[in-house]
Parts: sequence; structure tokens; C-alpha cells
Amino acid sequence: MEKLLLKYIGGHASDEERRKVLEWIEADPTHKKEYESLQKAYVVSVWEDIEEEKASAAPRKNKMIRLSWLRAAAAILLVSLLWNVRSLIWKGKSALEEEKIGMQTVHVPAGQRVELILQDGTKVWLNANSTFRFPSRFDAEKREVYLNGEGRLNVVHNDHLPFIVKTENYSVKVLGTDFNVKAYGIDNFETALMSGRVEVESTKGKKFMLYPNQKVVEEHGNLKVYTIGSMDPYRWREGLLCFENESVESLFQKVEIYYQIKITNKNKKLASRRYTGKFWMDDGVEHMLRVLQLNNDFTYVRNFETNEYVIH
Repeated sequence: MEKLLLKYIGGHASDEERRKVLEWIEADPTHKKEYESLQKAYVVSVWEDIEEEKASAAPRKNKMIRLSWLRAAAAILLVSLLWNVRSLIWKGKSALEEEKIGMQTVHVPAGQRVELILQDGTKVWLNANSTFRFPSRFDAEKREVYLNGEGRLNVVHNDHLPFIVKTENYSVKVLGTDFNVKAYGIDNFETALMSGRVEVESTKGKKFMLYPNQKVVEEHGNLKVYTIGSMDPYRWREGLLCFENESVESLFQKVEIYYQIKITNKNKKLASRRYTGKFWMDDGVEHMLRVLQLNNDFTYVRNFETNEYVIH
């Protein structure tokens, strides 16, 4: 059965084989657990293949971003295939049976970005170290997803089916629009609107309506609305980390999230300095530190065991 399950997960099963797999999953709760375990293992193996390919290849800079997206998309391809299969096989089944499909979870490794296309055609771009949960099929009342991290969404318009992005403390409700949500948990919540209209609501019930070129930012537990001065901070989906008059300390905090590393800054003078510039994510942490050294007097040491950089 494992061979058939892998064939199904990889999107190579025939219609008859798909039906057999679905019937087998529904026949016994232990079958569903076995299937989910195998599915997770498949995703991990795809990511390992991606890392091996990445280590053995050295493409030119102008191709790096596109290849990064394609490699990441390969790991998500099986999810898209499952959506397509389920929409064909489960059509006409009861709501209870559809509920068994459950939620899908995608976690983006450090230094990577991922692009998804949801069941309704909505496009989602996820930044490094982000976790995104979504149903295999949206229900008849709303489209609801969950985000811990940073994502850019281009939502397909539907007047009768609102799209809701839930974070730990806030929810963003839209009908159809292009917007960016940042909610890493340890970082301040932020939603920026590029087009359309969104409503941001806190868990306490406080609401804010955003219009194009506006962003709402959490400051000391309160939400404040600002006009977006530059779109550069939202170019991460292109593989760019952009900073505008930002403190080096804040820059380090963001880099820690993107690369899942630890930066300990013992240079107090450096912490208060401000920086404006751009870095390619694929160039890595040490390239960024060397660029900062051009105009700042500091040294650094890397602890390979703990993946920590100590700044002196």
C-alpha cells in the first residue's frame, strides 16, 4: 500500500488508484495517520533534495531568485496536486467527509521563499521561517488561513466569500486584494496594503480599515496607521532584504529571523548606527556583515556549533 500512497502523494496515480487510496484512508483512522505520516516524510525528502541541489549548483545572480522559487515550489507541488485530486474525487461528498481532509501546513526553511496557489486561485508568497496553515478546500462561508511569519497575498475577488488571514493576535479580512502581512510572533504585527481594501481586527475587537498605500503597525500593543513611503521592504519575495534608515540592531533582529541564526552584538556604538541598503538573501549572512564593515568599525566571530555570530 505504501507504494500506491507515494504514487498518490506524488501526483502520479490514475483515477482508479486515487479512489482506492481515498477509500483506504476513510476505512480506518489509523490509515489516515499512516497517510499523513508518509505525506510529511515525502515533504521532508523533497526539501533534502532541494538542499543537495542547491549545494551542488552555483547559478548566476540574475537566475538565483527564479531558481530559488522553483526549488521551493517543487516541495509544495504535491500539495497542489492533492488539491486537484481531491476536488475531482470528493466532489459530491458530504460536508462531514470533506472535513476529514483537514488542514495543510507549510513551513518555509531559513533563507528560502515559497510561492503557493490556493484552491480558489489566490496566490501566496511566504518569507523565510514562516508557517502557513490552510484547508485543503475552503468551506461555503469563508476562506480562512493562518500565518505565523510573513506573507504576501494576492486574493481572488469574491463578494460572497471573505478571505481571512489569522495571526496570533490579529485577523485581516479581505474580499479581493494585494497585501502583505508580517506576524512572526516575536516581531511587531504589520499589514501593508498595495491594492483593494482590508479590515484588520485585534483579538480585543478593535478594527481598522486600510486603503491602498497604507499600513497598520503594532506599537506598544496599539495599532497605528501610516502611509507607505516605499515598497522596498516588501520586495523580499524577489529575494531582496531592503532597509531604509533602519538601526543596525533592528537589521540584525530581522536577519536572525530570515536565516534562523543568533547575532549577539557587543558593539554598543554599532547598535545605534542606521543603515539604508539592500541585500540579496542568497548572498548569506557573512556577505551582509562584510558590507556593513565597509563603513563601520567592528569584527565578528562565528560559532559553527551554535550558529551564532558575535559582534565586537
